[in-house]
Amino acid sequence: MGWQGKGSGRSHASLSGHAALVASKTRKPASRTTLAKCCGFCRSFCKRRPVEEQPPEHECVKNHDGSSGSMEPKATAQMVVDLHRNHQVLVKTLTTDDDSSVKAKAKWSDADHMLNRGTTTKPTITNSKGNEVERPDHGALPRDVPEPGFLADPNHRKKTLKGELHGLVNKKVAKRCTLTRCDCVRLSTNFAHMARTLVNKPVDQFERCGKAALEHHFDNHEHCGDWCRRKDQTIDERQQSAKCHRCKTRDVKPRSLPQSRTARFATRAALSEVGHGMDTLLNESLNNSIAWLAPKNKVCSATLSLRNRVDLAVIINGIGLKKLLD
Repeated sequence: MGWQGKGSGRSHASLSGHAALVASKTRKPASRTTLAKCCGFCRSFCKRRPVEEQPPEHECVKNHDGSSGSMEPKATAQMVVDLHRNHQVLVKTLTTDDDSSVKAKAKWSDADHMLNRGTTTKPTITNSKGNEVERPDHGALPRDVPEPGFLADPNHRKKTLKGELHGLVNKKVAKRCTLTRCDCVRLSTNFAHMARTLVNKPVDQFERCGKAALEHHFDNHEHCGDWCRRKDQTIDERQQSAKCHRCKTRDVKPRSLPQSRTARFATRAALSEVGHGMDTLLNESLNNSIAWLAPKNKVCSATLSLRNRVDLAVIINGIGLKKLLD
């Protein structure tokens, strides 16, 4: 998902947004959609005429009510439905960030879930604290469209982990036990390296590999994989370059503090979500291409201009600029 408005912190003030589903094997966009909160024709008509008078028939671009942040889950559900009904394509798995609203929207409602599964028990989920609770009833998929599964993007999971660790660093000096922002960066980077090596490993080894993200930072490399260059070094070589690693025996408190925050990221279920070898890098690249054709300092969402610009970026990504010009 991308928005045309310039982002600042957690503000959701963009008048429009675009979304695309990219196939993991072909690395090409399979579906795209644009959402807008206003229509230039309707707005200009209402300024000149009485409020009760309706604008004449036209191709209105307004197709979203609500906040700009709610565009992403709505667009995801729309593309899944469009691929299934209009193109006979089944979306089996979605690799996304850890946005819970996308996962909640791209599912059946509780009533449809119980009808399709032939049960009277409401579906449940596991929350961030590891407790099983009833799933929020925000599903927007029609009953005839199969529910997709969900996997996590390793890059976004790394950002989520870094945010958890930064919560420890922002505490008072006495409570953070000498942890620094540099520790957060190195721990999250270790996790990203470890997650990339899970692709060809059996699931029963995931938990053992997951320990490497924390243990590597404290100079214990028995769980590290091929990504670790330090485990093959001699003791003398390790002593010569120990600046990037803490001591496991001396730094007991700094080790136990992040361990409580990283434990849920190192479970078998959590690592199974990132140990697939896929990513969302092409989505980010596509967003950059769209931002080149639809700059964030220009407002082109009130007309069909935005849709045309997004379509042009998708065409260039699909067939290349040279073929398009030819």
